[in-house]
Amino acid sequence: MSDKDLNYKNKYLKYKIKYLNLLNQIGGDEETDVLLAIFNKDWNFLSSGLKKEEKDKYYKIIEDQFISSFNFRDRKITENFIKNITDYLKINKLIKTINISAINPPIGDNGAIEIAKELNTTTILSELIISKNKIDAKGANAIATALIDNISLKKLDIGYNKIGDEGTKAIATALETNEVLTTLDICCNNISDDGAKAIATALEINEKLKTLIIYFNIIKESGATAIASALKINKGLTTLDIGFNYINYEGVRAIAEALEINEGLTTLEIIINMIDDDGAIAIARALKKIHI
Repeated sequence: MSDKDLNYKNKYLKYKIKYLNLLNQIGGDEETDVLLAIFNKDWNFLSSGLKKEEKDKYYKIIEDQFISSFNFRDRKITENFIKNITDYLKINKLIKTINISAINPPIGDNGAIEIAKELNTTTILSELIISKNKIDAKGANAIATALIDNISLKKLDIGYNKIGDEGTKAIATALETNEVLTTLDICCNNISDDGAKAIATALEINEKLKTLIIYFNIIKESGATAIASALKINKGLTTLDIGFNYINYEGVRAIAEALEINEGLTTLEIIINMIDDDGAIAIARALKKIHI
């Protein structure tokens, strides 16, 4: 390949990376493929027939680009992907959004731990989506530890994993001191009453969190009652999704009583629970006294 051809290819790749964010917003799948190929070091995808030293230049190119977001949802990755992307985060301190939800293979605990290391140092990253990645309590603990001192992350989506009560308790502990996070999604994580109680304790302290998504778990009466008690104190939360759980009348009644006192909540989702007519009536009575 001539120097002229290589120069053209370099300029072409720079062009695709430069406009990656805009094109992603309007569905630029090809541009995402290019960046994904770089982090997977899939040189055959990028340019077949180049010498190794020429191929290495492609990875070097992105060091000078001001990429602010990654969206690799549902993409296939190589085993070195997480290392490559975290290495890049050390170079580019302008990344604000990372979405690696449902990637194949999942990042698991090891990947979550590597990402947590970067959360300890970043001052820019504001949105992290790592749902559907087979993350257990170990990975959640690492993320939680990073949240304690993190000063930039506003949204964490770790839903559809397997963090359980142990991982939830770790995140709840972090919430007691974290003053930045505004959205937390821990849906579908096998969270029981113990995990819900830990979250409730955090809500009694944390007034920065605005949205809590905890649907599709196994929260029952005592967990719902604990969250309801926290809502009587908490003035920050505006959205609570606790649907698809096992909350019975007593739990719903406790939530209804909290609604009469709470002045911040504007959205409440409690669908698909064990709510009977009496529970619905309790909610209805509360709604007559407030505007939600």
